[in-house]
Amino acid sequence: EEAHRNGHPLVFMNVNEMKASMEDHPYIHDSMGSLKFPHPPFDPIYYENEDIYQALLFCKAEEEQMYVKAYPEFRFVRWHNVSTDVLPVGGSKAEGIRRMIEKLDIAKEDVYAFGDGLNDIEMLKFVGTGVAMGNAHEEAKKVADFVTKSVGEEGILYGLKQLELIK
Repeated sequence: EEAHRNGHPLVFMNVNEMKASMEDHPYIHDSMGSLKFPHPPFDPIYYENEDIYQALLFCKAEEEQMYVKAYPEFRFVRWHNVSTDVLPVGGSKAEGIRRMIEKLDIAKEDVYAFGDGLNDIEMLKFVGTGVAMGNAHEEAKKVADFVTKSVGEEGILYGLKQLELIK
């Protein structure tokens, strides 16, 4: 409701799909488009009827602070200049990996992760070997153990070969 009052759209995701709280918004086009995703279909009450696994808030960084203060039960992790992930406190890619490591009883040192955005930094720092894509945000590259080629240059395949995980 607060985001709607402020003119900031949200995208809600469940396990199968995502829906936007506003029918058409340039911030959604800009940020989702950078990931090659189209503007999600409009459904202003989607979150009322579905189990939501993640939300995206579309606003500028300076506007985000009002939400950080108003909703301390959530973490806001910026991944684009006009978008941020909204996660429950304690929820993150790194936490998901930590739980997987625990369940599978494997060593953290044996875990590799590939990432390219600001929302991947915690994960890249957490795993045994963090790999940033060649087209990654500079901050992600700084924390990575290895920087591979870009997505368009088959960077994951290249990285796996360089790390001698495949031939």
